[in-house]
Amino acid sequence: SPPTNIIKGCLAGTDGGADVSALGIDFAMSGFTPAALSPLTDGGVLFGIRPEDIYLEPAPDRVALNTEVVTVEPLGAETILLLAAPSGDEILARVGRETMLRPGELCEVHLDLAAAYLFEPASGNAIKR
Repeated sequence: SPPTNIIKGCLAGTDGGADVSALGIDFAMSGFTPAALSPLTDGGVLFGIRPEDIYLEPAPDRVALNTEVVTVEPLGAETILLLAAPSGDEILARVGRETMLRPGELCEVHLDLAAAYLFEPASGNAIKR
């Protein structure tokens, strides 16, 4: 199984959740209290998402991210994509074997924010929802 994508980000606000800037986009993650986010005094945060929580199809609770396909690794029942985000960060996505994507192609993926995590940068500890 590919490792979880961990990306440096910035916490832009804590009003009713976490307003995060990462991967070159801004998005809101629900379920975080201001108290849980209070240790992030400098605004730095780590955003984590598993490759299997990145989809090619849109759905509620998913945020769109325009990427460029770097590599495609077919593994039989699934395919691992290495994608370059607008920020320059690279992320892994685990998609079905039927994908026709090729290196160099532009691809819109959808991040399942309900399955994503935030981590405190200094300790690496997950921030509870």
